[in-house]
Amino acid sequence: MDIRLTDGGGFDSLGHFKHMTWQFPTSTCEPFQPSMPHQPWSALVNAAIIAMVLMRKRTAVVYSIVLFEAIHLYGHVALPENISLVQHLSIYPIVFSYLKPPKGVQNFIAIDMVIALAVGDIWQILSGIVVFLLCKPPDARVTWGSVAVVLLLWNEYMHCEKMVEWFDFPYHVLLELTGMYVFHRMTLTGPTRCAGRSSNSAPGRAGAGAPAPAPAPAPAPARTRAWTRARLARAASSC
Repeated sequence: MDIRLTDGGGFDSLGHFKHMTWQFPTSTCEPFQPSMPHQPWSALVNAAIIAMVLMRKRTAVVYSIVLFEAIHLYGHVALPENISLVQHLSIYPIVFSYLKPPKGVQNFIAIDMVIALAVGDIWQILSGIVVFLLCKPPDARVTWGSVAVVLLLWNEYMHCEKMVEWFDFPYHVLLELTGMYVFHRMTLTGPTRCAGRSSNSAPGRAGAGAPAPAPAPAPAPARTRAWTRARLARAASSC
């Protein structure tokens, strides 16, 4: 089970979960192992996510996910202290590369950063997800997957001790697998500009990326039209 307990809460040396201020990774619901990787199941999923996205076309979205997951992997392997804020800030490259937020959402990102610095706890995670959802990802499965991540995280925060007493299982892996599905969908759909349509896509005006309408067919030459009428007249007289 666990080898230590930090101010962030987590499992104590007797295997009991201590509910305190939420911190990554010590508050995640996977009991610690005495040697590295200290949380092997979560670390395994993180490594699989990195391998998965690197098989896609190399884009800013892919590199930002790799950065986020590399920090996440290090957290579950080594259980470093004071990495929770760094992990939170690493979500911003994903937001900017995948959703390209407009100024209004960028202002909320500044508020989210204040929450992360001044309040921390579970609220920094929830506010970070809100920033992401404000942009309404183009793939509904990314949206609902992100909501599932929030619900699973909140469930860990509230019920980890009871779940582990009921059945000893690394429940945080469920959250990691959900995140893996979200990143899978994100690297399929690619980046988009969030928060509504651009001015070029207004009704009555063709957007910059819209296909041009098909040109009208050119009128037949006058000689061709006269020849066609004469042929039809001969066909009628022969009946």
